[in-house]
Amino acid sequence: MDRWGAQAFYFQPRANGTDGSQRFHLAGAALDIPMDGTLTLSEVMEADHTGALENGVAIRSATRHFPGVRYAIRTDKFAFEGEFVAQRGSAKPVATGAKTITYSGSAGSMSGLWKQDLGRLGDGVARLSVAEGSGDNPASATRNEGFHPSFGRRFDGLERDGWGDFFGATVYDAIGPSTTTANGLPAGISGIRVVRAGVTLPEYRRIRADLDLYLFRAVQTASSASLGHETDFRLSYAVKDRLLFRASAAFFTPGAAMGPKAISAKRVTFEISGKF
Repeated sequence: MDRWGAQAFYFQPRANGTDGSQRFHLAGAALDIPMDGTLTLSEVMEADHTGALENGVAIRSATRHFPGVRYAIRTDKFAFEGEFVAQRGSAKPVATGAKTITYSGSAGSMSGLWKQDLGRLGDGVARLSVAEGSGDNPASATRNEGFHPSFGRRFDGLERDGWGDFFGATVYDAIGPSTTTANGLPAGISGIRVVRAGVTLPEYRRIRADLDLYLFRAVQTASSASLGHETDFRLSYAVKDRLLFRASAAFFTPGAAMGPKAISAKRVTFEISGKF
């Protein structure tokens, strides 16, 4: 990128109540600064008047700020992206005299990709990613150290979007065994650390094969930190850049933190997409 850029948005997903109750305001801005790559400075703000719970306490309103910085660079053979976002702000409890709850979470990620010429076989690709979101310490009643944006990217249409085709983890939630916690993980567990290593083999007669390995660990937990590991394998076949066939298989093995009743699982899909 060789030009400066700027973006801004405002979104009101909930607008019930003439007195402001049940309302939620979301706004943000970003500034792109050209360098060897692109440096992006950003800020997202949530004004929450929905009367939710925070640290188990009913709150009247909350203001959350997410200042962030991101750097990305891409060449013909190499790509790198790193990002850090903090969560700051405070929440006011409903109860008179109750102490204000403050936010002090954070999240970060780094991803690298290397394309290697393998001679007559063609180009192969290796990739490595690490990501982590902070977890909440249950001993601090008036401070929430967890990172959990209300409208972070978690889905692509109806499909879960995240680390691992099955587990679909972000750095703050996943498709876990719990339906009673906000992050889908067993009670008392928050924050997720992810390590991903993968390769794309050279194409053979328009067939491309991808293999990715994932390791998931909990950041804040009272017992085991192991959430599990996953292996994803994908085959894709393109027909004249207009029709794409893709088959994938994901195998997830739960760790000790998921509980004694957790069992291994798999997800197999077949997709066809076309351009007209």
